[in-house]
Amino acid sequence: MGQLETEKKKTGRPSKLGKIDLAEVERLAGLGLTDEEIALVLDVALSTLKVYKKNQEFLAAIKKGKTKADAAVVSRLYKNAMEGDTTAQIFWLKNRQPDKWRDKRDIGLGGNSGEGISLKIEVVKVKDGNQD
Repeated sequence: MGQLETEKKKTGRPSKLGKIDLAEVERLAGLGLTDEEIALVLDVALSTLKVYKKNQEFLAAIKKGKTKADAAVVSRLYKNAMEGDTTAQIFWLKNRQPDKWRDKRDIGLGGNSGEGISLKIEVVKVKDGNQD
């Protein structure tokens, strides 16, 4: 009798993960590329990129790049808002203080008594043109 095989054999192509420059991954993420676009530049499938993101160093490179990009946008937004750009000011306030600055208003339908509106739905069966 032979020994049982304890390791699964890997199928598919060899991983490119070890050959990928993490500084390049960080740079791509920092340019605002989506995961799909990063996968395209790295010449891997999006599903492969998702597997690569399980590697802590790879994931850290993506997160660091995206954080740098977000910080640059926040800095610019803040600068524009402080320089009087009304759109930037509105955007900033709606996101930083949404309870005070929002377009949506909650309107109750119950009137002054605080009671809600009740609806009665009646189902009528029709058989051979006659109501049951």
